[in-house]
Amino acid sequence: MTWDLRSEELEALLDRPASERYAYLVKRCADWEEVWALRDDRGWVTAEDDEGRVLMPIWPHADYARACARDGWASASPDSIELDDWVEGWLAELEARSHLVSVFPVPAGHGVAADPSRLRHDLETELALYE
Repeated sequence: MTWDLRSEELEALLDRPASERYAYLVKRCADWEEVWALRDDRGWVTAEDDEGRVLMPIWPHADYARACARDGWASASPDSIELDDWVEGWLAELEARSHLVSVFPVPAGHGVAADPSRLRHDLETELALYE
């Protein structure tokens, strides 16, 4: 279950630099123990960078993901992934496939293209603050 996202917070974050959105995602995902991605009838949506690398986009809240469900992703819907599953399973699989994570892309721009091991470290560091 996620928090109630106010429209002011949604709009404000969409205009923030990618590095600030990255930090926000790490904090919020640790707080609520989930990440959000987009899924359609073919599975989880991915993107590709200019070098042909596969990126899996993630967001800290369904509403941010929903805001990006347009154009090629118009048929996709937000779906949550438990943070433990994301950190322990998904990130290892993405790393094994040499994929990256697109952290908190927005309709008008890209997210941070993060190596899965970097994102795992950042999430685990944030989670350690809660122990």
